[in-house]
Amino acid sequence: MPGKQQVFPAPAVWRACAGTLKSAARPGMRLLGPGGRAKTDRMKAMLIMAVACWALAGLPGAGLAQSAESEGEGEGAGVTLSLAEARALARQSLRNGNVSAASAISESLLAQNPDDAEMLVIRALIAREAGDAETAKASAERAYRASDDPAVKFDAAVILANLLAIEESYFNAELWLRRADQFAETDRQAEITQNLFRQVRRANPLSVELRFTARPSNNINNGAEELEIEIGGLPFILDATGQQLGGFETSIGLSLRYRLSESRDQRTELIGEMFYRDVRLDSAAQELVPEARDSDFDFGQAIVGIRRAAFIWPDIGPTVITGVLGRTWYGGDPLSHYAEVVARQTWVLDDFRALTFTGLTRICLLY
Repeated sequence: MPGKQQVFPAPAVWRACAGTLKSAARPGMRLLGPGGRAKTDRMKAMLIMAVACWALAGLPGAGLAQSAESEGEGEGAGVTLSLAEARALARQSLRNGNVSAASAISESLLAQNPDDAEMLVIRALIAREAGDAETAKASAERAYRASDDPAVKFDAAVILANLLAIEESYFNAELWLRRADQFAETDRQAEITQNLFRQVRRANPLSVELRFTARPSNNINNGAEELEIEIGGLPFILDATGQQLGGFETSIGLSLRYRLSESRDQRTELIGEMFYRDVRLDSAAQELVPEARDSDFDFGQAIVGIRRAAFIWPDIGPTVITGVLGRTWYGGDPLSHYAEVVARQTWVLDDFRALTFTGLTRICLLY
């Protein structure tokens, strides 16, 4: 018939769709992978339930087509459905909890077109439900690559991010959530990606922050306005490089934190930081100090340490103690090597006010 294509023989379709109107809440569904730490498992469960709610709320183009016709009678008769109707029936079956029907329809369509992105999304959801993570990941990624539809790309990216988070591949999960956010077309979709990203970020023991700046400056060396200064009533004359010099500076910084342990009352983490600033003198500075080189004003710093935050006095507020070893360079030469301990106590007065007391001890070390 015009506009129709034969998809299934009649008995197969009715057997596959027999449970379409049954409840979606089937006992014994596998939602969580192998056990681990209690906190991590709770976070995984939150991630899975968030994606499950999204999936059951409706996949792209959801809505069951109403026009399907049967041709003939008996076991050999066939049912003809358009491609759109077959896809809609697969989506409706999955939403109603009839996984076998959704699987039968999606696999039939994928046999005709292995790059049917919507059915690859269905396959990914079914495989994830069955605990077949590899098939689920491969199907979701293939759906993402095969489709130009933003809605399908969003679905595939969210599913893949969820699977990666369950495997504790948090960095890759965050990358896929960023991709999903690029294809969010509604406020609801944007909210989903933001919530999932926050959950993944909290579950990830490693936090990485990268900073980059590039800007002109009229005082790239933190110099004085005048060469002659007075200290304690005595005059001093600075070296020419000690006055303000203009130029262009580029800096890059990397901060790392790795959570060693965490409970309701404490968190312990390793910390590290690297910073480097590159300087380029402008023509006026070069004329003012012709013997100066750009590299004379480069600066670098490296820090490694440990930080512990705890409620030692719960009625007052959190206590944070940080110990680090640090080293700095200026002009390519070592500038300082030190050990430092910082203690900070917060005293919460009410919901809007707090006092913070900080103590610092630094010891310069020999090279």
